[in-house]
Amino acid sequence: MKQLVAIVYANILKFLVRALEWYEEGKIAHAIHSITRPAALRYDDLLRDIDRATRSIAELATASSQAEQRVMHEELSAIRTVFDDTIAVNEAEQRSTKERLIVLTDAVEQLRIMIHSNHSLDASARIELRHVLSDIQLTQALSTISRSCDVDYKSNFETSLRLRDRRRYSSCQKCVPFWNSSEMHRWNTTQQTSVVYLKSAIRDRQCVQDFRINIIEQLVKAHVAVLWVLKGREQTYSVSEILKSLIFQALYLDHSSHTDLVLSSQVRKFFGITSENDYVNFLAEILHHFPLVYIVVASEAMDFPRTSQFCLHLGDLSQRFHDEGSKTTLKIIVSSYRPDGSYRTSKNSFNVKIPRVSRRKGLKMPKKPLQILDTGSRYRNIRR
Repeated sequence: MKQLVAIVYANILKFLVRALEWYEEGKIAHAIHSITRPAALRYDDLLRDIDRATRSIAELATASSQAEQRVMHEELSAIRTVFDDTIAVNEAEQRSTKERLIVLTDAVEQLRIMIHSNHSLDASARIELRHVLSDIQLTQALSTISRSCDVDYKSNFETSLRLRDRRRYSSCQKCVPFWNSSEMHRWNTTQQTSVVYLKSAIRDRQCVQDFRINIIEQLVKAHVAVLWVLKGREQTYSVSEILKSLIFQALYLDHSSHTDLVLSSQVRKFFGITSENDYVNFLAEILHHFPLVYIVVASEAMDFPRTSQFCLHLGDLSQRFHDEGSKTTLKIIVSSYRPDGSYRTSKNSFNVKIPRVSRRKGLKMPKKPLQILDTGSRYRNIRR
């Protein structure tokens, strides 16, 4: 009997030691062991041993009681009084043993419930680890997209910037102050998604080019998300290439996607795209991560048929953000000094045409032509 009770105690101590080892493990080890070593594998052998020893104790106690009763019945006539006392003692021992078994059984049950409860909590609270990418890792990850795109948007911007600086002090860089027009002011100050189409004559093309560069430079210095489409040296691009460039720029600025799991998913999605509409939908998905984003487009970066198609995509994109009531404010400006025809207009679009007047009546282009909306959109650690 004592040996069996000792076995029960020893197994209970082993059970407690294993429970303590599990308790001292970290959350990550809990999540891993919940798969590799679930509670059934960890504790069932001890629980079976405890249950087996408990049944053996009960069976041994019952057998001992019955043997003693047979002996006492044979000697009943001689030791009646002693027999009664022995029966009383035996019943007391049985009650004590049963009480201890009940206590032990309750303790084991409580431990089992506690372990099962903790296991359920750990299983439901598994954390998906997402490692933030460094600048080098980000550049390497996005280089796969960059290599598939013919548009070098940084080089085009730097070239346009140098050309603007060369002619900054030229007297021919005056034009009608279209940036003060009512249409430009409404587009500039509205809190909703909107697009403005800016058209000029060929003689004012340099003013329009400088206006675009000033806008981009102002937004970059203000740490506001801005994407652009500018013409390269004697080179035009297809609609797909321009959409790829805009997606690359958006991914580069979207800090919420700069983790290994998210960015790898975005890259796979990019290379699975097969149509222009898919590119537009993917770009819209990324732009929803920004509170405010500007897109500056030079129509001369494309041939005329491509310009019309691209402007249709931009109009659909702007209309989608406007109709959905998106939390993202999308500001698009499309400039042109070519007779590209009319662009499709909507309730959230504006048309600004620069009239031809004498340069003596014109004004110099402001360095900061925009009144940037205050939407909490500034990224202090924005990369360019």
